[in-house]
Amino acid sequence: MRPDTKVEKVYLYPKPVDFRKSIDGPAALVELDIKVAVFDPVLFVFLNKPRNRVKILYWERNGFCLWLKRLESERFKTSPDVTDEAIALTVQELNWMLAKMQSRMGVLEEQVALLRQRLFGRKSEQAVDPATPQMALFNEAEHEVELACETTEEEVVTPAKRRGKRNPLPADLPRIEVIHELPEHELTCTCGCRKHAIGEEISEQLEIVPMQIRVIKHVRKIYSCRDCETAPVTADKPAQVIE
Repeated sequence: MRPDTKVEKVYLYPKPVDFRKSIDGPAALVELDIKVAVFDPVLFVFLNKPRNRVKILYWERNGFCLWLKRLESERFKTSPDVTDEAIALTVQELNWMLAKMQSRMGVLEEQVALLRQRLFGRKSEQAVDPATPQMALFNEAEHEVELACETTEEEVVTPAKRRGKRNPLPADLPRIEVIHELPEHELTCTCGCRKHAIGEEISEQLEIVPMQIRVIKHVRKIYSCRDCETAPVTADKPAQVIE
């Protein structure tokens, strides 16, 4: 692909494709099944039936380009939620998904390194891997614990720093509003009257759906009784992996 090549969207065709056909086969699928102009600045990704090969089709200036990738012992995998419909990703959505995956992988690699050092490393080993600078913090913390056990000096405890506010999620991402109501049995106040909604608590959660990125907007209803001074009650929100 040329350095100045511009790609605006990526289409994944989940149905198995006969790879004995060259460029004409995938190009026909683009026009007839995906129903997208094959000359648009779009990458089209196709899988064979065993899912050990992938072909990428792209129109570049005055001709088609076709790339082939083969796995020797593995298989290309897609989410079980993926249907037979072609899936489209914009470049921004693809970058978001890749950045999220890379960030998660980095965190997991650091956690594994710390656990290995904790389980198998000797206390005298103070070498720090430049790729995992958190090891220095771990060794320092362990050393401070040992010193605290040997000294009788007065310990001064400082309050932990409060976490800063998270930056808002991009406004251009699609949003789905989920309303959380109180269960029916909690709408009756202890005084016997029915509670009424007096406000809302709104939070946003980044959710990565297979081949799609969107923001779920949680609206938690807040109820209070108008006839007494009972404290307001906020509807629960489902447990989340990423806040």
